Amino acid sequence: MKTLIAIVAVLLTVAYPAMVYFGLQRINPSAFAVLFLALAAAKLLAYRASLKKSASTGTEQPKDASHTGMIAVIVGFSVLLMATNSQSLLKFYPVIANLSIASFFLYSLTTPCSLIERFARLAGKTITPNAKRYTRRLTAVWGGLLILNAIAAGATVFWGSLAQWAMYNGLLSYGFFMSFGAAELVFRQFYIKRFGA
Repeated sequence: MKTLIAIVAVLLTVAYPAMVYFGLQRINPSAFAVLFLALAAAKLLAYRASLKKSASTGTEQPKDASHTGMIAVIVGFSVLLMATNSQSLLKFYPVIANLSIASFFLYSLTTPCSLIERFARLAGKTITPNAKRYTRRLTAVWGGLLILNAIAAGATVFWGSLAQWAMYNGLLSYGFFMSFGAAELVFRQFYIKRFGA
């Protein structure tokens, strides 16, 4: 169930700009709040299922503030959207999403284990001192890139047409992040060969 919800959430996020672009021609912005509330409910159900599963297998995981924080952001955004029925606010969602995710990345740098290191450990990777340094730097880079993307997304809200907003947030920004991810994978191999894992 958790995997299915994660897949649906990713698909909705990727399709969001196109849905807004075509949807605004037929429905009010506040109608999209229902979609966001459904997404928040799905995330909450998946998170609770994950906690129950880990508790039943005896591998209880600590509660993660990032899950509840993201759900709170989505619910708050939905309530504002219903109250204002604002097209600009609807288009502001990618800005809020990027800043929220950036905050999770950057906040993790104040803890002993950065967010990317956590991902690596969950994938079963052994974290050496070199790998720890690398994952901390990469976490900071991702946080910075997400902030820059939020600024660019905000510019399309205020100074771009709906079509330009949809093009940037639905295509160009994803292309940029996929290109960066591919370049980082290539650089990581170079880093491992030069400095060790």
